[in-house]
Amino acid sequence: MKTTNFKVVGDNYGLFFKIQDVSSKYLDLIRLKSVTLFIGIISYLKKLWTGYLDRQRYRKEVQRRLLKQRALKRERASTPLSLTGEHWTDRLLKIGRKEQGTRSKEVWIADGLLTNRSPRRPNPVANALLLAMTRCDGFGWNLRQWASTPLSLTMVVLLMCCAAKLKAQDTIKPLKVGDQIPELVLAHSINSNTSSINLKDYRGKLLILDFWATWCSPCVKMLPQLDSLQEQFKDQVQFITVAYQSRAVVDKFNAQMLKMGRGNKGLGLTDDVILSAYFPHSYLPTEVWISPTGKVIAITDEKALSAENLQKALVNEFTAKVERIVFIPYDSEKPLFNANNGGNGHDISYYKVFGQYVKNLPSKAITWSKPDGSVQISAINTSLSRLYQQAYSYNKIEMISRNRLLLLVKDSSQFLPPAPRGPVFLEWAITHRYNYELRTPAGFKEKAFEEMQRDLAVLFPQYQVGIEKMERPCWVLQRISSLDKLATKGGPEVRDFNPLHFEIQNQPLRQLVGMLDIKFLSLQPFPVLDETHYEGKVDLLLDANMSKVAAINEALKAYDLTLEKGIRSIDMLVIRDQTNYKPNTNQKP
Repeated sequence: MKTTNFKVVGDNYGLFFKIQDVSSKYLDLIRLKSVTLFIGIISYLKKLWTGYLDRQRYRKEVQRRLLKQRALKRERASTPLSLTGEHWTDRLLKIGRKEQGTRSKEVWIADGLLTNRSPRRPNPVANALLLAMTRCDGFGWNLRQWASTPLSLTMVVLLMCCAAKLKAQDTIKPLKVGDQIPELVLAHSINSNTSSINLKDYRGKLLILDFWATWCSPCVKMLPQLDSLQEQFKDQVQFITVAYQSRAVVDKFNAQMLKMGRGNKGLGLTDDVILSAYFPHSYLPTEVWISPTGKVIAITDEKALSAENLQKALVNEFTAKVERIVFIPYDSEKPLFNANNGGNGHDISYYKVFGQYVKNLPSKAITWSKPDGSVQISAINTSLSRLYQQAYSYNKIEMISRNRLLLLVKDSSQFLPPAPRGPVFLEWAITHRYNYELRTPAGFKEKAFEEMQRDLAVLFPQYQVGIEKMERPCWVLQRISSLDKLATKGGPEVRDFNPLHFEIQNQPLRQLVGMLDIKFLSLQPFPVLDETHYEGKVDLLLDANMSKVAAINEALKAYDLTLEKGIRSIDMLVIRDQTNYKPNTNQKP
């Protein structure tokens, strides 16, 4: 007796086929490793069958009739049967045969029948079945035999279930507080004994999904706290960190962290798409609280993660909830607010838009120099101070740093929120954040910024704004020796950074100064200046806490560089109350 084994692996399940002598017994055993798949077969059949007919009705009907005709007439195909189309290949059916009168020895199954309904989302089970069938040499099967065997019917049922699963993944419905989380098996696990995580395994525990990223400073700061809480609650609570970034990026970051005695030591996932679809979020970190019974009980920020709240959640007394924030699509290539950011936006060469805060619209401020030479300035849900900084940043990118802004106004609440986030912040943002967008034709880049300055002067006449020279304390980057330890060795241009790492290769030194000034040290009151007078390109690698000057200086020693505090005359963006200003009660804002 000839026996062939095939193992077919899907997303959440596996199938095992043991095929014996086909002339006497076509299928000896089908073992389903997932009870969920088996139970779901009946419910999936009707849904998939309807959807499948909608997508492939014409081609499938043509193929079925041709196959049936050939099978009934025992017709031998002189050429492969082929239907062309977007999701079909010339391997739809190939019947290998020898000379006239011999039996067919190979059966090839259609890619279009058994596999992808979309080239972007392959069906791994169907692909494996296709591979298995194409290797059934020596069984003496011909087309009629395959079409009439129980194995063919079993394969169709299984493939329909697989396709139904894929359809479900395409139409994920976001979950809210009170919803039951589905049973999911998620790949790309880290710090785990297996390559995937089955959420069902954590029923009976309070489950916390921590959405994070390596570039997110609050997220990185939370990692030791997660480890501490995991140790404290042990088997009662399970934390799972969820990163959209790749395994390579997360592993590299963890390796850097572990050198400093820190790192993501707990259970986690990388390359996430599924959980982010179930729990859309605008801010990181975001914490999803799931009860021991699998119900979503809260979606919060990281501040809610405390031993006290975890204990309350374990006894069903935790009631803190925040509204899930879902991104509203925004395409920077099209005018803001115009026909849902669509329509004929590409035909507009000049426009200006101004409006109040829009809830759930992601905040951003960016200037685009487009290939056609036109310029677009976008400030979405931004503060008034940020609008001024962007307007005065032409050829002075340092003006967007917070430490270059000086408020000399009686009422700073027009510029500064009472809290960095939460309900109080949202209440303030409704009346103190704005949307502005300007596009100008080619050749008007400088004038675009001047136009924005004039617009703000008209919209907010109560303020006097300008750039002034002032003596201010600064962090000054200096060389401490004449030895050149910076010169690049060449190679590709590289810029890579996160809160604990900064690397540039074959780049100018101003890349470091700029990132220190507008990102890493932007919350400090001192701007960062470059007084190295180094003109060439450099290679630089700093493994340090990039928000701490002492840690940065320790890493800079290897390059004979240092940050020293000093007083310098620098440009500052100064906002003052306008003298003799008389408010117009009918004016907005």
